[in-house]
Amino acid sequence: MLMLRRAKSLLKGYFKPALKPVVIIGTGAKEYALYNTLMESGEFEVKFFITDDPWAYKSYLGVAQLRSAVDLAKLCEKHSIQAIYYLDESLLPSLPSTSLSPMLPPVETRRR
Repeated sequence: MLMLRRAKSLLKGYFKPALKPVVIIGTGAKEYALYNTLMESGEFEVKFFITDDPWAYKSYLGVAQLRSAVDLAKLCEKHSIQAIYYLDESLLPSLPSTSLSPMLPPVETRRR
């Protein structure tokens, strides 16, 4: 019985489910709290934050890279983004209309 338990615990490390790559729009305190919640869930990997601050471009917040709204469509395509989270609807008009439209079918946008 002890050997079976040990074998299960060893195999658990090898067969972890793949994390779902996601993007968060915004870089405020609420967005960072969401980032922590998603990362701690063990289900998601926040790959990018979308920001309108040009000085923050390609810097990091935690393990997620800060990118511009104009990069969103290409990031979603290249990294197979599963969801886009946003907390502040006022940030959505800053996104180019072409950023989300080609990606809407495979990308789920969630408001938290």
